[in-house]
Amino acid sequence: MVFAADKVSKARELRLHPGVARHASRRLAYYCDCLRLLEERLPDSPLVTQLGEELERFGAPVLAGTS
Repeated sequence: MVFAADKVSKARELRLHPGVARHASRRLAYYCDCLRLLEERLPDSPLVTQLGEELERFGAPVLAGTS
């Protein structure tokens, strides 16, 4: 759960503070990989749903089953 909360926070930070997103595409790919892992391990977690929503808001491609 802590891992999921951290990824939600970091994805939100990237989206809200574009200056922080110097290497955003690489980081977004990492967060998308994290989302896939979390969907397998914690499929019913609201944090996983939040991470998918943050990534979608940023324009990152996410799995169809998210959110």
